[in-house]
Amino acid sequence: MGDLFETGATVAQGRYRIEGLLGGGGMAQVYRAHDERLARTVALKAMRADLPHDPGWTARFRREAQAMAALSHPNVVAVHDTGEEPGPGGGAPVPFIVMELIPGRSLADHLRERGPLPVAEALDLAAQMLAALAAAHARGLVHRDIKPANVLLTGDGTAKVADFGIAATAETGATALTRTGTAIGTPPYMSPEQVEGQRGVDGRSDLYSLGIVLFQMLAGRVPFEADSGYAIGYLHVHAEPPTLASAGIGVPAPVQGLLTTALAKRPEDRFPDAATMRAAALAAARSHPPTDVVRISALAVEPTRPVRAAPPPEGSLQGALRGALRTLGTRPRPSRKTVKFLLLVLSYLLGWLIVSLTFSGGHPPVRVNLALGLAGIACVWFGGANRRRRITGPITLLYELLTAVAWLFHVVAVLISGIYLLAKP
Repeated sequence: MGDLFETGATVAQGRYRIEGLLGGGGMAQVYRAHDERLARTVALKAMRADLPHDPGWTARFRREAQAMAALSHPNVVAVHDTGEEPGPGGGAPVPFIVMELIPGRSLADHLRERGPLPVAEALDLAAQMLAALAAAHARGLVHRDIKPANVLLTGDGTAKVADFGIAATAETGATALTRTGTAIGTPPYMSPEQVEGQRGVDGRSDLYSLGIVLFQMLAGRVPFEADSGYAIGYLHVHAEPPTLASAGIGVPAPVQGLLTTALAKRPEDRFPDAATMRAAALAAARSHPPTDVVRISALAVEPTRPVRAAPPPEGSLQGALRGALRTLGTRPRPSRKTVKFLLLVLSYLLGWLIVSLTFSGGHPPVRVNLALGLAGIACVWFGGANRRRRITGPITLLYELLTAVAWLFHVVAVLISGIYLLAKP
């Protein structure tokens, strides 16, 4: 930033005195400053002066200031002032925004320290963010970058949504950085329509992003993870989101239903607006006590069984059959991998038998046995062992493709052998 916003410097003709750097990113940095005129501490967000001048970035800052200044809501960071400071060495002016200073930290920092949050706390924070979004959407503003880093938490637990830098008007979808077919947002939290660069993105896109944040607050991770933004975008568009149960989190049905609706692929299948989703979040909160996260693996209590009729006498035939079935039911079940392997072995033996009969009871050629064996091994390896691992990115697509090809090859080999057998005179 050079010396423009160094500690002790003043901007806006001496009104704001810089007290130190709070944080920042690739485009802007946020400083702690003192408003000399009103005697209060504020946060001053300024564009990096060392970036190449781009009128689009300046317009983005102005849009953010206008969007946030238009919202007067307890769950939205308040904007006090905006302006431009002459650039160093007579360069292009550097825009800045003066906002209220939140005495706390971001939700991202909170999650890094705490991990999964209690269900009641997560739903309360989600309801507060939805209240902010309802106010923004009522003014035709779509945030389009809802994520934990853009949610600030005060000491009393109030959540405040910040950073409307890429907000768009719902009527036109216009923003300083938007071009047709360009995806705007942060990949792990983008809606499918954002990934595809669709025009006319509305408030339901923010609801999808908030559903991602809620999943992260409950599970300790986002639902879609991959090794590149492109791969994450592909999952947003094509993959079904995992349930909380698959992440080892036990929650009431209304909580999972809330997430399922919010993370629907099509906007028309989500909640119609933020107010409706907030009402659902508050209703789900009433269904769960304010306790810590309950993990499925920690549930030691046997599920409640329905009331049944009195068992038959032990000496009767019916009682003996019931006891035998009960004994069989208590035996350990084989794993899914074992079952898949046995089915594949049986499928291979069936194929080998059909081919053997096709060759008049003689042994089939070695290449037939080899083809069936390789297909079976591929099915076991790709369809059984590796499907249990968490593989992300393009590798996932490769495993899915190999699994499908292996199964198809195996089934086709068996079917062709059967056709030859039936057609043989």
